[in-house]
Amino acid sequence: MNNNKDINHIFDELQQLRDEYYSQDVFCENIHHRVVTNKWSVAEVVYHCYLLVRFTRQFSDCYLGFAKKIYKFIPETKDHYMANIYLGKTMKAPKILEPRLSKEYTIDELREMIDKESEKIQKMFNTLSKEQQQRIRFPDPIPHYPNVIQIVKLLLIHEKHHYEIVKRREMLYERQ
Repeated sequence: MNNNKDINHIFDELQQLRDEYYSQDVFCENIHHRVVTNKWSVAEVVYHCYLLVRFTRQFSDCYLGFAKKIYKFIPETKDHYMANIYLGKTMKAPKILEPRLSKEYTIDELREMIDKESEKIQKMFNTLSKEQQQRIRFPDPIPHYPNVIQIVKLLLIHEKHHYEIVKRREMLYERQ
C-alpha cells in the first residue's frame, strides 16, 4: 500500500470545508433562488463544483494510464504549493462546467453527488505512488501544469473560492 498521507490530508480538508459550509443557513435555505439575477444560485454553485470534480475524475481515468507510462521522464516536483488562480478577475466557466440542473436537487443530494465523485478520485489517486503523484502533470496551462497533489489542492481552492463568494453575496443581499 502506498503512503499517500499528503493527498489524503487534502481530501480530508475538502470534506471539512464542505462540512463547515453546508451546515450554514446560506447552504440550507432556498438554495435554488438567485439573489442576483445573472449569478448562480447556491445549488448551481455546488453543482458546478460537482461538475469540476466529476470532470477531473473522468479525465484522470483516461489520462493516468498514459501518464503512468511516461512519468519517469517528467521532473519530480517536491514543492506542492498551489497558488489561488481564482484571485483577481473572474473567469468564465467552460461550457462543460456550467451548471444546467435537470431537477431541483436538495443540498443533501448535491453533497452526496460531490462526495461520491471525490471518493472515486481519491481512490484513483491513492493507487499512484508518491513519485507518480509528484511527477505526473496535468495538461492545464492556467494553473501551470499541476501535478496530482496540486490538482487536489486546486479542487479545494476552487470550492472554497465559490463558497466564499456565495456566502458574501447572500450576506450582502440580506442587508438590502
